[in-house]
Amino acid sequence: MFQQQISSNWQFRRADDDNWYPASVPGCVHTDLMQAEQLSDPFIGTQELNAQWVEMQDWFYETRFDIKDELRGRQHVELVFEGLDTYADVTLNGHPILKADNMFRIWRMDVTGVLQERNNVLCVAFRSPIRENQNKVKQLPYSLPANVDSAYGGTSVFTRKAPYQYGWDWGPRLVTSGIWRPVYLQAWDSLRIDDVTVRVVTANEKQAILDVLLTVEADTDEPARLRLTDYSGMIDESFDLKLGVGHHIIVRQIQINDPIRWWPNGYGEPYLYTMQATLTTPSARAEAFRRFGIRTLELRRRDDMWGQSFEFVINDVPVFIKGANWIPSDSFVTRVQENQYRYLLQSAIDAHMNMLRVWGGGIYEHNLFYELCDELGILVWQDFMFACSLYPGDDTFVNSVKAEVTDQVRRLRNYACIALWCGNNELAQGFDEWGWKKLPANVRNDYEHLFHEVIPGICASEDPTRNYWASSCGSHATSLEDPFDPNRGDLHYWGVWHHKEPFNAFEQLYPRFCSEYGFQSFPEMRTIARFATPNDYDIFSAVMLHHQRSKDGNALIKEYMEQYYRVPKDFEKFIMLSQILQAEGIKIAVEHFRRIRPRCMGSLYWQLNDCWPVASWSSIDYDGRWKALHYYATRFYAPLLASIYETDSEYMACIVSDERISQEGILIVRLLTFSGIMLESWTEQVSINPQESRVHCVIEKDKLSAQVDPAACFFHIQLTDPDGRIMAENIRLLALAKDCRFEKPDIRTKAMQLNDGTIQITMISQTLTRHVWLGSGGIAGRFDDNWFDLLPGRQKTITFTPHSAIDLDIIARTFRITT
Repeated sequence: MFQQQISSNWQFRRADDDNWYPASVPGCVHTDLMQAEQLSDPFIGTQELNAQWVEMQDWFYETRFDIKDELRGRQHVELVFEGLDTYADVTLNGHPILKADNMFRIWRMDVTGVLQERNNVLCVAFRSPIRENQNKVKQLPYSLPANVDSAYGGTSVFTRKAPYQYGWDWGPRLVTSGIWRPVYLQAWDSLRIDDVTVRVVTANEKQAILDVLLTVEADTDEPARLRLTDYSGMIDESFDLKLGVGHHIIVRQIQINDPIRWWPNGYGEPYLYTMQATLTTPSARAEAFRRFGIRTLELRRRDDMWGQSFEFVINDVPVFIKGANWIPSDSFVTRVQENQYRYLLQSAIDAHMNMLRVWGGGIYEHNLFYELCDELGILVWQDFMFACSLYPGDDTFVNSVKAEVTDQVRRLRNYACIALWCGNNELAQGFDEWGWKKLPANVRNDYEHLFHEVIPGICASEDPTRNYWASSCGSHATSLEDPFDPNRGDLHYWGVWHHKEPFNAFEQLYPRFCSEYGFQSFPEMRTIARFATPNDYDIFSAVMLHHQRSKDGNALIKEYMEQYYRVPKDFEKFIMLSQILQAEGIKIAVEHFRRIRPRCMGSLYWQLNDCWPVASWSSIDYDGRWKALHYYATRFYAPLLASIYETDSEYMACIVSDERISQEGILIVRLLTFSGIMLESWTEQVSINPQESRVHCVIEKDKLSAQVDPAACFFHIQLTDPDGRIMAENIRLLALAKDCRFEKPDIRTKAMQLNDGTIQITMISQTLTRHVWLGSGGIAGRFDDNWFDLLPGRQKTITFTPHSAIDLDIIARTFRITT
């Protein structure tokens, strides 16, 4: 099978304008307009407001091409669009060949009789997704809830298109059109393998049994031989077949002895096999490749002492899920490059994450995303693209969804990382608390038909190896009953933030799995400088408010800050303190969720990344800069966690282990003044069982020394191995930070450059120094730790890896230390 990309010589124009401009494919009209200098960057200042006209226009895209020699004379030539956004009429050499209406479909057309050897003209006419559906809104006798799009007419729910493009409480409204995924010609003769799917039937350390499914198109009625091999030599199986003319699904079972199993991050190697399937007949030969991992996977929901469990079990090992929610990494997803995907996913690994939830208001991600998750061992909770709105139930819409879900499940089912199919984001919640029960009965019926029958039916047919969950949050696999039942299912908790509850409200929660919760902060100053000028450096300026999409979000950050900290008047310090506030709040939540395992078996905070430069719940800002939260995540998601929490009468010192091995250690809890004077200490020899949370030391408050001043001291908890190496440590204040009498830090530093070009910075302070932040002064590179605490009298060494060679004396002049 031969493939010819059609990615060059594209041009575009507005439908009512004769001026053509160069276009990029894959791409979108907004980025093409910016490249043609017909649109200002909507990410800068408030210029997004000047880009709203684009969504109301129709657009023409066109290219001319010759076919390559390898395509000439082929029996079958197909034109494939992997993604058209969204309403498009396609012609080839003047012949209508496609009417597209779904951004998430893969479109394939036989063009054998239409294609010319030279000067083919391919035209794609995009219709405005807004104007396309305005009549549908008017024709309904009731209004379908359309989340943030309601103020703009509510057309989004009729359009199978990325919902976040219509605006969200962290993203702009930039409703795109364009050829957003590759387009190419695919040619074959009498035999083709369309797809290879590998399903794990059973697998343990001794043996794996796999079903291999091949989808085959044949033009001949001949005997055939199928050979399955892999590069490692562990697979080499052959089968004799009889093929007739037409479409075939061939299923053969193979066995692998002593398989190397795929494991999520922190549990083992994410090993991947590459299988080659070769099909030969007397007159033809076809081959295809499939990379896959061998692992068993279960979403275990069993009745227990607390209700019903909700835990992911991989290779018979219950995995405590540690991760975050993933949104598209740009409002214009076609400009997200491979290095950006690698960077963000490696950042998740660096923070010990083992799952990302691909949220249902974005896109089904590019193949590269899932390939990298497979390689890195990151499980993926995969939502279907429905979020915070209700959708029509007419046959045209449902049939479009059927085709979309089938396309996407077939595309993604071979990735070992896919852990769960989830129907939607928060639609069950809408019926429970957003007033949707008042809508006509047929609206609920349409919901149940789509999410309790149609989509799970396709998942069961196309991918019977994985579980389906109708709605996140939810308490039942296919039921609208009580989505907030804390004793079963997954929970979205927004008491902190939206309902202004204090951070310690997290510690009153006992969910089985918390798949959404979060707190906002601002991005780093260098990111802010991309969209704002110094005249805008006020959180209530027009520009700063424009880059804040949560209602009263900036005021809410300030309100929370006043509860916990002394609010700085300096803008930059306020920005930095917002990140500390966010990190400290989420730290409280994560440590609590981990301490109560196995009652709770998952934490996915909202959110990992941003789609534009904005104040948001992300731990990595749009420019890829780690916020304080992400540095904190490297510590609170570490395999071993030492944590102190308090009740009304006691302090509890707890050790949590996600490790699969038993360990011995020494637990030391010290009560210290900020200047390092030890007031009291407790030491325990501890045995740490695999995958266990246990309180090892209880400190009664009424037995603490009378000289303990909560405003001037802190707990330090440290777990060491028998040889004294630190395995985990943590601190806890006895009073709110704003009430503490911290002593002025006196940090002494020493820097040295190693032979590999990295810089080591050694620091020491004689007093507790909180939230130490190192800045590189604009020099590109990465600190291996940041936003950390310096313990009194204890030395700490940080390594800075510059992206390019630089002299130590230059770094010494530019580095900043802030506390």
